[in-house]
Amino acid sequence: PNTAATATLSANINSTSTDLVACDTSWVFGYTVATPAMQIRALSISGTTVTIGTASALSGTSGTYVAVYAMSATVVIAISGTNSASIFCRPFTVSGSTLTGGTETSFAQTSVTSAFACRLFDSNRIGIVYLNTSVRGAVITLSGTTATSSTVVLLAAVDVVTGLTIHKIGNQLIVWGDNDTINGINVLTDNSG
Repeated sequence: PNTAATATLSANINSTSTDLVACDTSWVFGYTVATPAMQIRALSISGTTVTIGTASALSGTSGTYVAVYAMSATVVIAISGTNSASIFCRPFTVSGSTLTGGTETSFAQTSVTSAFACRLFDSNRIGIVYLNTSVRGAVITLSGTTATSSTVVLLAAVDVVTGLTIHKIGNQLIVWGDNDTINGINVLTDNSG
């Protein structure tokens, strides 16, 4: 093994929330710390030398999740959530170990417990499906490094969701939410792609 790269965090780490996401010759990952709650970093590798970039804080507080998706060779989108308020979607340009934030979009919701995302149709649109007291979803569109959100729609009126399954078919997401007594199945369709 070669010499490991290190980075000092702004607070104690709570969890690593994403795998390493490849973006051209860089890698991006997300994690949560005590304050601010959610961050992402890029890292680059040259030969046997790893460079870890500066942390980019994501919007929201007391979040329990961070998701990162590569949208192109130079752009990722970071999805962060606040348990009782909002979901935020912010694009970042990646260059080596440097992240440059774009314009985020968000939608306010109550009691968000977790979020799941799956890309729709092309590299500029992503479907967000998440749980609160029901299963809801929206389509996020990227134009350069500006994100915008569709209207949030109700997908399954399941009271307390204990499971969520998402399957992508073309420009649609098949969404199944369930608890012990109720199953809710619906389709989130990307109509503008």
